[in-house]
Amino acid sequence: MIVLVDSDPDLNRPTVRSHLRQFGSTLARRGQNVGFVAWHQLDVLPERVSIRGPVVGFDGGAMERTAHPPRALLIHPTSGGRNRAFTDSERRALGRLRALGLVRQRERPTRLACLARILAAAARCGIVVNAPGLLGRWGRKDGLEMALREAVREGAPRVPRPETYVVPGAQVWVAVSSFHRRGKTCLVKPANGTRGERICVLSPGQMMPGTKAGTWIVQELLERPLLVDGHKADLRAFLCVDLTRGLDVRLLPPVLVRVAGYPYEKGSGPAEITNTAFRARHGFSPATSLLNDAIADPRLKAEILSSLESLVDNLSESLQLFSASVGRSPQVLVWGIDVFVGRSDGMVSTQILEINVYPRLFRGVLSADEAVSSMWLDEVLPRIINVGYAQ
Repeated sequence: MIVLVDSDPDLNRPTVRSHLRQFGSTLARRGQNVGFVAWHQLDVLPERVSIRGPVVGFDGGAMERTAHPPRALLIHPTSGGRNRAFTDSERRALGRLRALGLVRQRERPTRLACLARILAAAARCGIVVNAPGLLGRWGRKDGLEMALREAVREGAPRVPRPETYVVPGAQVWVAVSSFHRRGKTCLVKPANGTRGERICVLSPGQMMPGTKAGTWIVQELLERPLLVDGHKADLRAFLCVDLTRGLDVRLLPPVLVRVAGYPYEKGSGPAEITNTAFRARHGFSPATSLLNDAIADPRLKAEILSSLESLVDNLSESLQLFSASVGRSPQVLVWGIDVFVGRSDGMVSTQILEINVYPRLFRGVLSADEAVSSMWLDEVLPRIINVGYAQ
């Protein structure tokens, strides 16, 4: 059985149920037995991870239980539940994690953090998971920048990316000023932000109001972007990071193109930001398409793919430096990488913007969603079912 685990405690919420059903139905096309549980139903024991309570099937009913451990536990987080208080069942689950030493006594972890630690324990028991473990730092904007800098010091080639500063809230203005003195526009965003929240585009002369708590990213806003029908466009690509036989990093099809909601205007936030959730908050429907559909010019398409493959090769070299510390483990990860595409003097270039270790898979665009489903069925699922770690 493959069990999908959500960080939201309520699997019956419409948003949660819709996401799980779409992902689960994709995996079930290859005859896999797929069920759903909430994170607090997972129970960590010294040598195994078990499931408390019923495993929910597609029809909403309980599935038949099996004495065998699941073949895989896959996180498929939704955005719900992040700001709600823990339920009684969740507090009991948190107590069990504290008793095992997986959570410190005074620590107040998020639901997703609890789930990630449970899945790390499951991997040690031989169950295939998609939790990144020690590679999770690559999914934080500050962690990615620090990891890439460290890789360069260790001899890896520099991964093309915008000039980036990682600063505490009180020093955001210092980093912003360093860009403005050179006449550059910059992007300010929280280091652990998601869904395009609290992103601010600051042109020379503009400052971010107030001092913000936490860690922030101040990043150069790159010029001369790829335009599709007059709108700024960038890429969402997918990587498979397979740790089952050592660190193997592969670029997976499809490559998706995202466009901003407004016609391109340099330095204008809504015209510069392509994030799907950001678009939705501005009243725009999803605008994600396959690269083959978005770019008609075959030469331009080939140049974009060639540059993207080179970027992924550089990123893979940086990741390989961390392979010794990560080791061999039953982890099959699918990462989403956001990539800037620039066009200058007839040349195409790509630069990495950020990595999402739990990327949004389905966006309500039929062609893109079907391509992502095919990716899981043809590229990812075979790796999961052939691992041979699960007993």
